[in-house]
This record gives sequence, C-alpha cells and structure tokens, in this order.
Amino acid sequence: MILSVFWCAVAILFFLFELGHPGLFFCLAFSCGAVAALIATLFDAHELLLQAVSFFMGTMVSLCVLRYFIRKNLHQKAHRTNIDALVGRHGFVIVAITPMRPGSVKIGGQLWMAVSAHQEDIPANTVIEIVYVRGAHLAVKPVAQ
Repeated sequence: MILSVFWCAVAILFFLFELGHPGLFFCLAFSCGAVAALIATLFDAHELLLQAVSFFMGTMVSLCVLRYFIRKNLHQKAHRTNIDALVGRHGFVIVAITPMRPGSVKIGGQLWMAVSAHQEDIPANTVIEIVYVRGAHLAVKPVAQ
C-alpha cells in the first residue's frame, strides 16, 4: 500500500513539474513510467526490482511515443520564401538567352536576369521554368509543351 502511494505521488509530482515547465516532455515520460510502476504495484508486484523495471520500461515506451508525435508535429516542411520561392515557377523570356549572354525573363510581373541552366539557346517568348538561383540570376530551362 505504501509503495502504491509512493508511485502515485511520484507520477503526480512529475506531471506537475511538466505543467510548470512546458516543452521539456521528459517529466511527462517519467510520470508515465511512475504510472506503469503504480499499475505493477496494484497487480501485487511488491518486489522493488519489478517496480523499477516497470518504471524504466514505462518511461522508455512513453519517450518513444512522445518523440514520434513531437517530431511529426515540429518538423513540418518549411515554406520557401524570398528568392528561393521562385524555384519551380514558370515565366516567359523577354530577351533571348544564349549560353554566352544572359537574357531577361518575366516572372509574376517582375523582370529578372536569367541564364540557361543547360547551356542552350532560349528564344524570346518561350515559356520557361526556374531551375535554381545563382546570385542575382535565375537559371532557367524551357518548358516542354
């Protein structure tokens, strides 16, 4: 009976500590481990070694589960911004592009200097796709129509 009260108190203390320090999630895992040890004591497991193993296993399982959900929610795909957001967009050539000389392209109403990504001639009024950005120049390729 005393051990079940002890594990209940440990679970509550770790849970309260987690509430006081959000974002750690370690204390929540320890609280789950203490609940596992409490369940073990309720099933007449009065050996301290068995309770410690239950505490350890409950903590490890809850850490794995919490890690899965945290990584799933925290590491969402980042949105590309500024000049990096241009990659993949389409536009059209205003001034012809040659391998030796950059030309001009119009993307979303803005004029940009552009070079050919594959060292080929791209005539004016050709629909292009931005492959990558190099400095202040866009590297483009013609879109197959």
